[in-house]
Amino acid sequence: MKKTQNEKQKNSVEERRATLIRRINLVTLITSIVLMVVVLFLLFVDGLGGSFLDEAQQSHLRNWLIVAVITLFLSALSFAASLLVERKMFGLKIVKFKDINVAMKYIIDEVNSAETVIRDLTWLDSEIGRPARQVNIPAKNNLEIELFDAIIKRSKEKSVAYHQVFTFTKTDKPKSDGRFKAMKKAIETYSKDSTICDLYSCFHYVTGNLGETAKGKERTFPKIQFMLIDDKTVIFTSRRYNGNLCAIKEKSIVNIFVDYCNWAEEYGVLIYDKSCGMTAKETDNIIKELEKSITIVKA
Repeated sequence: MKKTQNEKQKNSVEERRATLIRRINLVTLITSIVLMVVVLFLLFVDGLGGSFLDEAQQSHLRNWLIVAVITLFLSALSFAASLLVERKMFGLKIVKFKDINVAMKYIIDEVNSAETVIRDLTWLDSEIGRPARQVNIPAKNNLEIELFDAIIKRSKEKSVAYHQVFTFTKTDKPKSDGRFKAMKKAIETYSKDSTICDLYSCFHYVTGNLGETAKGKERTFPKIQFMLIDDKTVIFTSRRYNGNLCAIKEKSIVNIFVDYCNWAEEYGVLIYDKSCGMTAKETDNIIKELEKSITIVKA
């Protein structure tokens, strides 16, 4: 997709800039070391050879030695600082959360500082046998509203793109209903605002029912729920991960989930993407077909 390519380019430019700064600092560091060695060698040879240099030349060499030492010190500091910055940007960082509410607050903070794209794969149907909810539901609902408002605000302020992927099952009725409403709300909110309508895209899958378990419950393939911020941070948000809720900032790990998102978008059914020339009528027709394919029953 065109938007995805632009977002990748922004992130790659930032990485290249950090690498370039580190290399410049390294070259400066090496140059200052070479200069210092050359000056010291000349002074040493001059001392052994009975001072073939006059006082003015010796003074110039000492000045160059001072310059080399100062440059070496400053370039060493700059090189170390660039390594620390690069490690902070692309190195491993794990943040753990005690419960889903704390995780939601962290996501909101990350959204408020997002610069390029938010990828949302938290609206996936759950697998069977998940643990009972151990969370303050009213608090979580309020945080979900706050999160959506933060995403909309960031799109308006910084032109941050928002990608969503939804999955539905025919028998997961109450959950499908909640996700269906969330999907329609996002489409309606973005499509009605001309300043951000090109920043939103939405995809869906109707996942097949794999039959029933021995206890008569629906069997469906489990999904991993997560959110990506600027393709630099992956955050695991589902209450199913209680005890393991966390955010990870590490390039190689995050890129696995970026590729997963790209794959999900490539093979998903596109519902809304105005930047690709999709019309409101096309979106409405897809939603109607989706309504027919899943049974929407209020919980």
